[in-house]
Amino acid sequence: MYRNKYLILPDNAAKVIPEFNRLSCLGLSIYTHNSLDISFSRNEIVEVVLIGYAINPLTPEKSNEELVEELCFTCLNSDDFFRETQAFTGRYVLLFKSESSFVVTGDACHL
Repeated sequence: MYRNKYLILPDNAAKVIPEFNRLSCLGLSIYTHNSLDISFSRNEIVEVVLIGYAINPLTPEKSNEELVEELCFTCLNSDDFFRETQAFTGRYVLLFKSESSFVVTGDACHL
């Protein structure tokens, strides 16, 4: 019924949704169906969440977790983030938060 669906709510509006996994980050509660991959990485400055799957054709051997961790530690702002993700393909939604910006972007089909 909810296969490959997700819901993003403010943390203070968090509810329990049966059959969904919950990740709390970026001040949000991100609910994803069990069939949908989610990856998260954080450092002192940046947080990155990937819902779905992404492929970087320049390094296709990297997993979702490796891509998210690389973005987290190489992107300090939204310009860096867009430059690093412009070649990505897949079925995904990416959330990027730094000290100066909060960006949500997705693949051409928007998952």
